[in-house]
Amino acid sequence: MNSSSGSSSSSSSSSCSSSSSSSSSSSSSSSSSSSSSSSSSSKKKKKKKKKKKKKKKKKKKKKKKKKKKKKKKKKKKKKKKKKKKKKKKKKKKKKKKKKKKKKKKKKKKKKFH
Repeated sequence: MNSSSGSSSSSSSSSCSSSSSSSSSSSSSSSSSSSSSSSSSSKKKKKKKKKKKKKKKKKKKKKKKKKKKKKKKKKKKKKKKKKKKKKKKKKKKKKKKKKKKKKKKKKKKKKFH
């Protein structure tokens, strides 16, 4: 009888020791969580700052792109105008040549008569 009661008491003491160790571990984890939360908040702040910077950069880039596009459009328009002018000039030249040829032909005919 005595031996059995002794074993039960020893088991209860072991359970006490285990519970105390778990409580200490929980307290350490809570302290670590608080430190992690503070670090996470600082990280969040940093992220926000980065996001803001990125947004600003994006806006600047967009503005630059718009400006570039406008410039390109202007250039294209100028090129088109130049091309049109060239075409017109060519047409005029062709017409002039045709007229000259016609005149020459007429002159020749007159001479034969």
